[in-house]
Formats: sequence, structure tokens, C-alpha cells
Amino acid sequence: MEKIDQIVNEMEEKFEIKDLNLNASLTDLQIDSLDVVEFLLGLEEKYNINLDLSSEEMNNLKTAGDLINLIKEKIK
Repeated sequence: MEKIDQIVNEMEEKFEIKDLNLNASLTDLQIDSLDVVEFLLGLEEKYNINLDLSSEEMNNLKTAGDLINLIKEKIK
């Protein structure tokens, strides 16, 4: 399983989502900015990576897909 697939699975587990729809807004999924930060910090620790998001990047996160795509960009 690819690392990004593992991250999607972890996101589903953490936020108790079945079959994550990447087009779903974070608001609809009841995920706020603090949840995103905590999730990213957990990923950094688990995978020993640095995601270091700017305020602009955080503000541009609207959907689950936005979050996953940003993580993909950061871990390349």
C-alpha cells in the first residue's frame, strides 16, 4: 500500500469517515482547522516528515481532496 493510501485510511479512521469522498468539504466532514493541524502533526511524527504548511496553504484547504493533494505535494 502506498504511503498516500495509508494517509487516506488514517484520515478515515481519525475522523470516523467511511469511504472518504475527496470532493467533500472539510466543513461537511466536520473537520476544522485545529483538527487538520492535529492530523498533520500526527503524520509528521508517524512518518518522520515535515509538512510545514503556510497560513495561505491552510486557508486554501476546502475539501478532503485539497488536504490529501497538499500532503502528496509535501511528501514528494
